[in-house]
Amino acid sequence: MKFIIVLLFLSTHALAQDSTRFISKSAFNLYENESKSKAVGFLWATIIPGAGHIYADQQTTGYIYLGLDASLIILLSDQNGDQILPIVLLVVSKISEYVNLNSSIDDYNQTLRRHLGMVFVPNLRGGLNVGLKWTI
Repeated sequence: MKFIIVLLFLSTHALAQDSTRFISKSAFNLYENESKSKAVGFLWATIIPGAGHIYADQQTTGYIYLGLDASLIILLSDQNGDQILPIVLLVVSKISEYVNLNSSIDDYNQTLRRHLGMVFVPNLRGGLNVGLKWTI
């Protein structure tokens, strides 16, 4: 009877185990080299409008923000017109660019992880493990 209970426990425990193995150091280094940093993206976006999106491999969006900010700066330099509206629109544009850039970098990194077959697996001791996942 004890043998059957132990066998039953081991079989259900084996089925409940997640089939995850840890990735090699070279694959993790490839991810670290190819992933995009939010800090670098925000720095580029602050220096040159749209450059953060170009860094995050979203060229079309980057050029749209570059053109939008350039046109607002041209409107702002017009001394005869009202300057409040271009300033407000420029601030709204930059906030929108930063919010969109945050999700663009997350999307890029998630696509890279998916391409490399990486998943984040909860660790029973707390935290996350990075591994490759496959189904049996």
